Amino acid sequence: MTSGEESLDVYQVDVSETLMTPYKRYLADGMLLAKPVEAKVIKKNSGRYTLVDGKLFKHGYTHPVLTYVSGVPAG
Repeated sequence: MTSGEESLDVYQVDVSETLMTPYKRYLADGMLLAKPVEAKVIKKNSGRYTLVDGKLFKHGYTHPVLTYVSGVPAG
């Protein structure tokens, strides 16, 4: 490298998909999966979840306090 040239370092950030990722996408952006059956399930069950500061929480009928859901790796 000669003087005056800049170098650029690129790092890969691990953004792993989980089973909860479709719910986060739907609640944040309204994006659904391309598969109609799976999209219907996400849309139907999304009322059980809430996004708070980008984190997914689940609420239930018996406990009013939200529970943080990190998700299980997809795959």
